[in-house]
Amino acid sequence: MYGYGGGNPFDRGRRRDPNRIDYRRRPFLSLFRTRTDYSSLQRIGHNEKIIGEVLREGDNRSKVFLVTKFGNKWDESKMYSVDGSPEWAIKAMDNSIERLGGLYPDAWILHRIDKKTPIEESVRAMDAIRKEGKCKYIGLSEVSRRSLYSNLFG
Repeated sequence: MYGYGGGNPFDRGRRRDPNRIDYRRRPFLSLFRTRTDYSSLQRIGHNEKIIGEVLREGDNRSKVFLVTKFGNKWDESKMYSVDGSPEWAIKAMDNSIERLGGLYPDAWILHRIDKKTPIEESVRAMDAIRKEGKCKYIGLSEVSRRSLYSNLFG
């Protein structure tokens, strides 16, 4: 697995040096052949734009199992929150697809449990989006068995 994230989340793509993108493509293309995992949180989606651009070149998309996460949210004032609400799930997936240039992820993961939204509401919304064909698989991250059980069965 090659995670394509990190760096300053507030960069928002301000550095437009094409060599920087080419530099970042080299490890992507050489190390990243079967699976990637990244979050739309990173650089507020800038990495999704880079990944989408690279995956649309040639047959690169066919070589990758693409995984993205949602649930982390930054507002314009750079305030962080966790949001697993059905409304944010729909918006987050649509934002990711747009930044990826129309490509759909193979798997889509809720990054962490939103304590304000019941987990079953988050998963129900994710499953509805999966059934629309916007991803093949859904999953949960940073969720222990105990946490999942207590959220579902109280």
